[in-house]
Amino acid sequence: MPVYMVYVSQDRLTPSAKHAVAKAITDAHRGLTGTQHFLAQVNFQEQPAGNVFLGGVQQGGDTIFVHGLHREGRSADLKGQLAQRIVDDVSVAAEIDRKHIWVYFGEMPAQQMVEYGRFLPQPGHEGEWFDNLSSDERAFMETNVDVSRT
Repeated sequence: MPVYMVYVSQDRLTPSAKHAVAKAITDAHRGLTGTQHFLAQVNFQEQPAGNVFLGGVQQGGDTIFVHGLHREGRSADLKGQLAQRIVDDVSVAAEIDRKHIWVYFGEMPAQQMVEYGRFLPQPGHEGEWFDNLSSDERAFMETNVDVSRT
């Protein structure tokens, strides 16, 4: 249900580091919100080094921007914990100093989000939503689970 866009310089992360970062973000979201792993999407957007400017100054290739888009309705405290955990865990996964990791969240009403062909439930109603899926829909979603985590 969340979508995380990870903006990073080309070749900054190896394929295994991308996997570790995606797992770190997914596990952080799952651990703090209870959302199933297969509902968390992480997309990497690579750009040429030197395409990022802070205060008008061109930056090197170390900065990682994580922009998460979530359903609205979670507490400010939970969102703060999630942002901090993403910074901490991505720092380890990417082997990069925390000062180079920026995290931003945006929120949308669940009624404006469709995944797997269905409108999303309000936070806290995921179980009921999942129970109303057909067995084929559930099986399709569950194909996206990293079995090393189960």
